[in-house]
Amino acid sequence: MIQIFGARLSVLQNSEKLRSSLPCQWRAAWSEAHPHAKGEAERLSLGGLSLLYSSGAEGELLYENGKPRLDGSEIKFSISHTREAVFCAVLKNAEATEIGLDVELLHRTEHTDTERLARRWFSPLEQEALKKEGSAAAFLEIWTRKEATVKHSGVGLSGLRAADTVGLQETGRLFYQTLRQDEFLISVCCEQHAQATFSWVSTLNKSYLQ
Repeated sequence: MIQIFGARLSVLQNSEKLRSSLPCQWRAAWSEAHPHAKGEAERLSLGGLSLLYSSGAEGELLYENGKPRLDGSEIKFSISHTREAVFCAVLKNAEATEIGLDVELLHRTEHTDTERLARRWFSPLEQEALKKEGSAAAFLEIWTRKEATVKHSGVGLSGLRAADTVGLQETGRLFYQTLRQDEFLISVCCEQHAQATFSWVSTLNKSYLQ
C-alpha cells in the first residue's frame, strides 16, 4: 500500500524547528543539497522530510541528481509540494520498485492554454486521451502523471516530453493512481499494483503516522 501524507503550510512550523526534528545525518544531507533554500521553499522542503521521518522511515539520506533516497532501507518515497502544502508518498517493504508523486492545484490551469502545452509536451497517445475527455481536470491528470513518472525515474524535467504515461500504463511498465483531495490533484506511480491512500497531517512527530 502506498501511503500519501499531506501537510498544509500552516502546519509546518518554522524552519529551525523542522530541521531540529530530523536526524543529524538527514539535516547535513539536506543542507548540502539545498544550500540556498530560504523562506517558504525551505519550510516546504524540510516539511517533506519531516513527513517522511514521521512515517517511521530510517536509513541514510542521500541525494542523487537532486533526488533524495534512503540507503539501507526498504522504504521508497517521493515528495511533492505546491505553494500551500507539501506531500510525501511512502511505500514500505519495497525491494524492487520506485515511486513517483506529483501534486498540483486544481485551479492551476485557469488562464492557461492547455491545448498549446499538450501539443508541446504530451505524447500522441496522451493527446488522444486528452481529446476524449476535453477538460482541464483531464489535462492536469496527465500532467501530474507525467511529472510523477520523471520523479519515479529520476531523470528530471528533461524527460517530461518523453514520458508517455498512456503507453507505460497500457504495457504494464508503470501503474498510476490519481486522487482528488480538496483543492489538489494527486498522482502517484510505481512498478506494481499498490493501493494508494491519503491522509492530512495536523501535527508532525515521530509516532503520528506509524
